[in-house]
Amino acid sequence: MRVGQLSGGQKQRFSIVAALVNDPDILFLDEPTTGLDPIARLNLWDLVREIEAQGKTVILTSHYLEEVEALCGRVGIIKQGEILAMDTPANLILQQDNPVRMEFLPSKEFPAGLRERLEGMGVLKTSEERAGEYMLFVKDVIVLRTALHQLDDIELDRMAVSTANLEDVFISLTGGRISQEEA
Repeated sequence: MRVGQLSGGQKQRFSIVAALVNDPDILFLDEPTTGLDPIARLNLWDLVREIEAQGKTVILTSHYLEEVEALCGRVGIIKQGEILAMDTPANLILQQDNPVRMEFLPSKEFPAGLRERLEGMGVLKTSEERAGEYMLFVKDVIVLRTALHQLDDIELDRMAVSTANLEDVFISLTGGRISQEEA
């Protein structure tokens, strides 16, 4: 079978194997998991970790920020050829103004004054994906506890708490919009 007859995922695997043939000290991987199924993707993550454990350098480009966060010790966020930030994933996340996010869906409208109190604790936004759901971004767990206390008497249909991730950092640094030149 010729390479041209392979599926997209098989071609991707072939290109990675071909890159490893000469046992390079520095390996460049451009969007290595594009076209891979979830199991092949996780296997590739393990391979990248094994290569790094051998003392080799892997330079990875990816739009999959979960992948970048899991694999990279140092990250550069680039927009239109300009490096906007470069640091470890953890440090980039900690530099966010409000790295703790609480998403919640109240069963009914807020009582008078609650919205204003929550807005005073951080950044309160309505969800673009889920009608009636709110997102509150705060600076730390102490403020989060205070916000949760404010919601004690509110019946919630849903609530989730998470910390910022590289996607949040990327959106914050790039403005979350694609310019006309990039489109």
